[in-house]
Amino acid sequence: MAGYIGTTPVPQATQHRESFTATGGQTSFATAGYTPQFIDVYLNGVKLAPADYTATNGSDVVLASGATASDILEIVAYTPFEVANQTFTGTTTAANLTVTGAFTSQGIDDNADATAITIDSSENVGIGTTSPSTNLHVSSSSNGATAIIEAQGAYNARVRILSGNANSSFLEFADPDDSDVGEIVYDHSNNSMRFNTNASEAMRISSDGSVAINDSSPDGKLNVVSTAHNNGSIFDSTGTTQLWLRDTDAASNQKNWGFQVSGGSLNILRANDDRASGFVTPIEIKQAPANSLVIDASGNVGIGNSTPSNNHANANNLVVGNGTAGGIANYVGTGLGWYAFSRANANNSDAFDGGISYDGSRNLMFHTNAGSERMRLDASGNLLVGKTSANATDVGIVANANGRLYAAASGASSIFNRTSSDGDIVDFRKDGSTVGSIGIQSTGFYIDGESGHAGIRFAGNEVSPRDNGSDADGVVSLGESDKRFKDLYLSGGVYLGGTGSANQLDDYEEGTWTATLEGTTTNPSTSVTTTARYTKVGRLVTVTVTFSGVNTTGAAGAVRVSGLPFTAYSGQNGRAHGSVMMTGMPISASNNFVVSRAQNGNTYIEFFESGDNTSTSAMVHSAGTGKYLATTISYEVA
Repeated sequence: MAGYIGTTPVPQATQHRESFTATGGQTSFATAGYTPQFIDVYLNGVKLAPADYTATNGSDVVLASGATASDILEIVAYTPFEVANQTFTGTTTAANLTVTGAFTSQGIDDNADATAITIDSSENVGIGTTSPSTNLHVSSSSNGATAIIEAQGAYNARVRILSGNANSSFLEFADPDDSDVGEIVYDHSNNSMRFNTNASEAMRISSDGSVAINDSSPDGKLNVVSTAHNNGSIFDSTGTTQLWLRDTDAASNQKNWGFQVSGGSLNILRANDDRASGFVTPIEIKQAPANSLVIDASGNVGIGNSTPSNNHANANNLVVGNGTAGGIANYVGTGLGWYAFSRANANNSDAFDGGISYDGSRNLMFHTNAGSERMRLDASGNLLVGKTSANATDVGIVANANGRLYAAASGASSIFNRTSSDGDIVDFRKDGSTVGSIGIQSTGFYIDGESGHAGIRFAGNEVSPRDNGSDADGVVSLGESDKRFKDLYLSGGVYLGGTGSANQLDDYEEGTWTATLEGTTTNPSTSVTTTARYTKVGRLVTVTVTFSGVNTTGAAGAVRVSGLPFTAYSGQNGRAHGSVMMTGMPISASNNFVVSRAQNGNTYIEFFESGDNTSTSAMVHSAGTGKYLATTISYEVA
């Protein structure tokens, strides 16, 4: 081992030294092993501070900053110091002491002169006993009283307090001044248990299980005493459970009230003899000075009537039963019945809050908030909420008896909310089979038809087709040969036959433009213009222009028509050619055809004549009247 106190082998301590030659920027060095905190690190002979490296895992040393190539890192690891078996005298201080063998002590405190606490081989703890019988065993050597705390089985626990047969066991709850305030006492002499509060007995359970509250001698299963002459008891007898409320005045005139359960029936008894089993006088519930509710010996009930003559009672306009059918109703007027609910207001008097009413038209109404009607079930079986008429126009909801549902509101009349998952929100059916649905998926809101049919999805800034309940590509048509849409308004392009940029038709336009007949040297003395037409499809523009019976007097140079609606493409593709028809416009005798050309990068048309396939020349003006010139040409725009 590394080192010892006392008789020791040699060496008493060891160290292990390792040396490393670093590469440029190296930070981590793998050692042969060390004990954390028992290590020194040297860089080029200089000992590093703990902040300059990390050595916590017992194998690697990591520098805070990368080393320079060829730096020498030396690591010195020390073996921890150990203590051999020794006997110490005087004062010995140890920060941490681990005992792997037997440990013997006369006590925890230095003042102990005998064994105060014993922990046996089963980890049982004994206080006042050297032979604990369970987890915690506390014993008094003077009188033999014992307290035991033990665990039983996997999850059971038990606390036992043992005392002599003539003594009592106490569980006390005291104030800081050690005065008894609360206490549970078991008296072994009579096997009773007392519960004391505020240093006085509050409840007692006798040996036969009878319970007395504010009474030390219960004469029934439950005896409750509030004053010197008033108490209540619960008694058990064969087949009968009784609760008696007894009033015994100073003259010993016993008056008894009894609640008796016998054979599944509940009986309310009143008699002047102790625990009688029948009625002597009627049961009366009073609000002084008059009877409020009376049940007589015949079972008749009177409300506000002390001598009921029927099995129902009348109190102003309140009826309980009618001899053949039960119910409670407050008759406000002819044909109107109420079952009302009230609450106490700020003055502690009844305030009408709501109720259920039934009118002469056989409508059942439900009222809240001081009688405001909120819902009704009308005579036709329609359920109305917030309205009194079964129509689709008034604000409110109607669940019609024919299966229709009407909802009308000043804002959104219906909200359908699906939580958590994607899927159908509303399902539409015919004869029980689904014919369509509206729902949500992670990429948008959709409307689907029945199985095998098309649908549509709204996601972000796009509308896309669906088929058979899923997103679809290239299988859904918009319209049919005999069911066509009318006009299609687009601010962008149309992709035809593919999805690439070459398939996009991004522009279509029709219009007119003002064409002007000019000469490259001089223009006609009187401006010659006409209204021409054009059609633009994508980058291709087709123009048609006709000058009929015009006067070109004063014009000289090559013939030109200016005012094209779009500039021609500034490349060879911009030199598009078109057909020409003319009368009175001169051409050379050797030439036999004329063509028009859109000049690339410009907004005018030129005219060229030719008699062979080797050369062309510009057609020049021949001033005069009655001239006719027409051309059609298609060209590309920039």
